Amino acid sequence: MRAAGWTPVPVPDSRPPATDGDEGTGPGRCLDCRHGRRVQGARSTFWLCQRSRTDPRFSRYPRLPVLSCPGYEAREGPIAADRAGPASPP
Repeated sequence: MRAAGWTPVPVPDSRPPATDGDEGTGPGRCLDCRHGRRVQGARSTFWLCQRSRTDPRFSRYPRLPVLSCPGYEAREGPIAADRAGPASPP
């Protein structure tokens, strides 16, 4: 029940502007990190950090976009085709 005279106040959207159409915002550093893997779900796309398997400092599915990461290592060569598919089994 609302108090008399209460009026809802709109809250501005604090999300960053969309950068790549499909996902709203890109994955940031995960896109070209050798430890990042794109996992396609039924309705969502997630980025798996494979560093999380051996180092508890890293989140398995980090909050995106990742702007800086102490575990970042650039992938050598072009971004591979496996980036678009499911993560490899553990």
